[in-house]
Amino acid sequence: MYYKNVFSSSTLSTLVVAAMIFTAAVVVSSCKKDNDDKEPDPLPKFTVTFDSDGGTTVEPREVEQGATTTEPSAPAKANATQSGSQPHAAGLYEGKLTSVETPTTTTVVYTFAHWYNAAGSADVAFDFTAPITAAITLKAKWDEVANTVLDAVPPTPIDYEDVAANNVAEAVDFIKDNHSPDGYTLLLDDDVEVSAEQVLNKSDVKLTIIGIGSERKISLTAAGRMFTVGASGEENIELTLGDNITLEGFNPNTNAVVHVRNGGALTMLEGSKITGNRSTATVAGTGAGAAVVVAGTGSTFTMKGGTITGNIATVSDWYITGGLYTYDEATVILEGGSIEGNTGVVGDVRISQNSELTLSGTAKTGTLTLLASTSNIRAALSIASGWTGSVEGLNLQGNSATITTITNWWNDKTVLTGAGVNDATVGQITLGNFMTNVVGDTKAISETHEIIIDEEGEEGGVLVAKPIE
Repeated sequence: MYYKNVFSSSTLSTLVVAAMIFTAAVVVSSCKKDNDDKEPDPLPKFTVTFDSDGGTTVEPREVEQGATTTEPSAPAKANATQSGSQPHAAGLYEGKLTSVETPTTTTVVYTFAHWYNAAGSADVAFDFTAPITAAITLKAKWDEVANTVLDAVPPTPIDYEDVAANNVAEAVDFIKDNHSPDGYTLLLDDDVEVSAEQVLNKSDVKLTIIGIGSERKISLTAAGRMFTVGASGEENIELTLGDNITLEGFNPNTNAVVHVRNGGALTMLEGSKITGNRSTATVAGTGAGAAVVVAGTGSTFTMKGGTITGNIATVSDWYITGGLYTYDEATVILEGGSIEGNTGVVGDVRISQNSELTLSGTAKTGTLTLLASTSNIRAALSIASGWTGSVEGLNLQGNSATITTITNWWNDKTVLTGAGVNDATVGQITLGNFMTNVVGDTKAISETHEIIIDEEGEEGGVLVAKPIE
């Protein structure tokens, strides 16, 4: 059978193209249908962390990119309690205060304010209508209200009409007219100047001076003593220098800063200081110490802490002392603190005939000179059990112009006694010189003597100056 080709070549081409287009359309349609059936890729999520800054916990959230998050319920924060203190007012108080502060309790009440971006300002509240586009930490801001109450009733100072605050002279005058066995405490919150000697000279006059907050200076503005403590025929007269109190002497002066006499008593506590006096006094005894002079039976100086330093005695005489000078049966008890860095012919401390000095606790001295006379009247030095301080130069002095007389007199004589005498305490004392009553006439103790513990001899249980054989 013969079939005639009824399609022209152009028509055939058109049909082929149409077939191809149809096939492509079918394929595209099939693909589109497959894609319409597939789930879209999820958007990333970011963590919103809540830092309640000490409040109750708020759980973190996962938020889809571009979405917002609701503000959580406000956290709660427990009240805080803080212990503190409130300083007493400056002024004169009846009795001996054991503290210059009243204890307090402060209660802090927290109220939630808002959340803020921890990377930004705490004062700008976070906008919870804003989309989340990255991980973020929101921190709680708290408003605080503090309420402070006193835990005790603070003492009341003497009326300012009688004694102005920070006025040493008015305080001394008041307590002499209104003296009490319980004494008085003067609190200073500023530096003070005194231009005249303050004399504590009536029975039961007891004054403690304490600085509030930081060092408070009482400075001499004219030559003379700052304080005289004690009087003939009177008793129970005391001056106590407490924490943050510095007595600053005068330059040039004609006397010591403090003179304790006729049974008076001076006590220095931790944080007190006597400094800055430059004495040109030439009177033996009353003016021989640039910082403190303690004289007379029953007169005492007790050092529980503090420092005596930076004082100068300029006169070149054999009894002149830069720090502490004692005579006529005075008693000194050093329990702590230090007396060093003072300038005088015999150094920092001089204990004269019939006077006594006891070293205990952590007490330290620079040069310490013991005086004896050839009539066997001598100073007494003792060491209490447990003494851990030091003596940076022990001198042995005599009332003679000949060094040989002095060295011979000290042969086998007691240097010190006490329950604290042992090999360890011997090592805490550096030997200095034998000294005569002529300035500059000295000889090193170690050249002719050694200080040993004599447990068998007549001076049993003491340190004795033994000639070196």
